[in-house]
Amino acid sequence: MKNIIRLLSLFSVAAAASWAACPAGVTPSQLIQSSPWAFQLTSSSFETGFSGSGSVGTFQALPDGTLKGTETFSIDTVITRGAQFQGTWTAYADCSGGLLLFAVNGYAMRVEFVYTNGAQGMLLVVVDLTSRPAAPQRCVSGDSVSSQAFVICDSTFDVKKPSGPVAAMAVNGPLTSVLTGFARRTTFGCPVGLGDRLDILKGTSWAFRTFSPYWVGDANPGPNPAPGEVSVGSFVPFNINGLGRLAGTETISYGTLGPIVRQAQISGRYLINADCSGGEIMIMNRGNPVQSLQMEFVFADNFTQMFMLNDSYTGDSRSMVAGIAKKQ
Repeated sequence: MKNIIRLLSLFSVAAAASWAACPAGVTPSQLIQSSPWAFQLTSSSFETGFSGSGSVGTFQALPDGTLKGTETFSIDTVITRGAQFQGTWTAYADCSGGLLLFAVNGYAMRVEFVYTNGAQGMLLVVVDLTSRPAAPQRCVSGDSVSSQAFVICDSTFDVKKPSGPVAAMAVNGPLTSVLTGFARRTTFGCPVGLGDRLDILKGTSWAFRTFSPYWVGDANPGPNPAPGEVSVGSFVPFNINGLGRLAGTETISYGTLGPIVRQAQISGRYLINADCSGGEIMIMNRGNPVQSLQMEFVFADNFTQMFMLNDSYTGDSRSMVAGIAKKQ
């Protein structure tokens, strides 16, 4: 029995060492800074009176411990497109993960992450989420856990060295949404030699899924919110004289609110941003009750994945739809 306990103890120590270790010759700082990141965050909360939130975007960790990025986000169904944000980052010494701080438009969120797939991806959870200060002179402060501190006053963001204890993040109190998500390494800039940006999708086909992170069609869901729309499908993009178009099929379930639509023929269009960081997809001819779905997206994994968030929706105005697409 003692031998078994000793073996288990030795195994546990060895396993723990193998689970959290930096790649040979790579520091924690180098690991997070070695490429930009594309991310998606969505709400997992169904709390009454708040429709939840979500975002897609990209960020780059900088050598001075700060980060900068761009995101499209939906907070209580108010959509902001292409917002620039700043923040800070902390990498754990064992290269297991770290902390990120995003500050945009008067909102601050602290995100804890763990690496996945040999540090090619991250799993994310928001551990602090604070709203805009209630009065012009009031600020939101917090410890960024990286020998720095952040202060937000009237939608501005400053990184300052702490001079003492820093107040907890709470002016209006935290928002009621719980956010989780993921990130993958991405690339900034269009591929060398690419002419028409639309041709970045030339000769490809894509599988996708969409889902509603919180309720659709019920302003007061109570303890049993109605499920939202979910779907899976595929599409082929093509460039017709400088116009991005797509065609494919989609199977959609509206849960208790409507029908299940199987293998519906869909069509649509797509746009690519000037820097090839992402773009926009509109899926049309989906049938009732939601006939079209317009999604902002960011590329990840060397243009082989898209992280998506709706910026227009023909269904319930309180709805948010997120999604992911992968090259087939």
